[in-house]
Amino acid sequence: MESQDEFSMNENLEVSAEKGECFYKTIVLGVDSDSIIIGMPMFANNILLLYEKDWMVIKKTKNDAVYYYSSQVISRRRENQVPMYQIHYPQLLERVQRRKFIRISCMLPINYRGVNPEDEDPITREEFYVSQSIDISGSGVKFYTNLDFSPGKLLEMEIILPDYTVRTHARVVRTSGVKGVINTNDGGQWAAVEYYHLQERERDILVAFIFKKIRERL
Repeated sequence: MESQDEFSMNENLEVSAEKGECFYKTIVLGVDSDSIIIGMPMFANNILLLYEKDWMVIKKTKNDAVYYYSSQVISRRRENQVPMYQIHYPQLLERVQRRKFIRISCMLPINYRGVNPEDEDPITREEFYVSQSIDISGSGVKFYTNLDFSPGKLLEMEIILPDYTVRTHARVVRTSGVKGVINTNDGGQWAAVEYYHLQERERDILVAFIFKKIRERL
């Protein structure tokens, strides 16, 4: 855990349930050595309802980076008619700077197809190919493919999580078939891509999923 002054009174935070579908805004109402108290997280007049021992992801944005933390609800409480959560002092999961994200080995269903930037007619686009990821991060994914892609090729992708499908465009950055790149022992041909114009909400969902998988493996 980072220094205990990492969180302070009246600090603005964003909080999500573990699956990360949406981040709700909240404020720090109290801090001690083992826990912090936050206001009831809100988004578009909706409350993030959590229960004792529920896990959450906390996002804090600073000028230099975005910080992600993990915490667990200790209790719900109310003071002067103000609802709030007491949570364990958050544990730092990742500091994200310049689009650098944790990458984990993970097998997920992947649908992908090539995109011609000049083709605006969805009827003429090729069918999706079905594949599987090798590893994944908040900035890109590596997956099996039988196709030969050149770096820079634009793809349309669907990354199928257990309870959500992330849809994005991506650019190929390297493949196992590129001259000078040594093939791995993954057991097949692969391509690695970086997401292109991925919506921040979609990225949050991916990051939350990755954090959950990391904790399951501890």
